[in-house]
Amino acid sequence: MKWEKRKGSEPEKNTQPLSDPVQSGRIAQKKLVCIGTSTGGPRALQTVLSSLPGNLEAPVLVVQHMPSGFTKSLANRLNAISNIRVKEAEDGEMLKPGAVYIAPGDFHMGVEAHGAHLFIQLEQSAPVNGHRPAVDKTFESVSMLKNYSSEE
Repeated sequence: MKWEKRKGSEPEKNTQPLSDPVQSGRIAQKKLVCIGTSTGGPRALQTVLSSLPGNLEAPVLVVQHMPSGFTKSLANRLNAISNIRVKEAEDGEMLKPGAVYIAPGDFHMGVEAHGAHLFIQLEQSAPVNGHRPAVDKTFESVSMLKNYSSEE
């Protein structure tokens, strides 16, 4: 099956005003999507990422168990068929809503908060359960973030 980038009308933008967390008495819950895949992952990612709207209000982290040298071409292929930007993650890069960041092969990917922004951390510590990148490391890093909602 050949995958093609969707063309045509732009997705509808959400025009509802965001409530002020200070006035509502609630702490703002930020969103971050994390996906971990292994065997069969590239095909699943094609389905999932090509279905996401272009105005997604959260960054997406993807850890695909794949060796060095293959994740950049995977990111480029997925970018060509998606409504949102898909790229290989870079160390120190600031996360932006509506973008997908794929962990580079042979690097664990974590996230660190600095002020109101999140930044990617890449490192090459020992493989986890035989994998580097390992989704465990990404999920562990994300679990340490404050004020992010958890959906199951």
